[in-house]
Amino acid sequence: MKLFTSTDGNYTITIKNPLQFHLVVDYLASGLSFRQVEAIHQATKKRTGLAKLGNINDTIVSNYARVLCAINLQSLKEILSDKAIWAFSIANDSSTHESRSYFDNRIRFQRNGVLYNIHALAIPMFERHNADNMFKLVSDFLDVICSEWRAKLIGVGTDGAEVKHN
Repeated sequence: MKLFTSTDGNYTITIKNPLQFHLVVDYLASGLSFRQVEAIHQATKKRTGLAKLGNINDTIVSNYARVLCAINLQSLKEILSDKAIWAFSIANDSSTHESRSYFDNRIRFQRNGVLYNIHALAIPMFERHNADNMFKLVSDFLDVICSEWRAKLIGVGTDGAEVKHN
């Protein structure tokens, strides 16, 4: 991806139009789809006459969403790796929506006296919804986000649906 450049194993992202980026972030945070963000952005540019908003399409919006995901995952990694966060729990759910399976994960922790319930992950699940496949998804994710997760994880919750082994 052209947005991400690697230097010594670290990635850098250069946003050429910060105003456009922040508007897209605001629009996505409002729950708009990529195409809706594109339409609203173009309407805003037309109505205000602000050429500095630049042109946008749904590919640019999706790239900005990728940047947001990277920033948020890095922040979550830094939080969970903090020595002050001695424990956390996770809540998992897998489901099928419109014939597509997905896996959903939330991470719960206390930081500076505040309890957080963070939606961490929603990814496609191409394998069957069984305990082994779900554990692999969770453990692969946690290996990257918090290498000490086995020592810090104090609870796992699910929706209680029956899960059968292969």
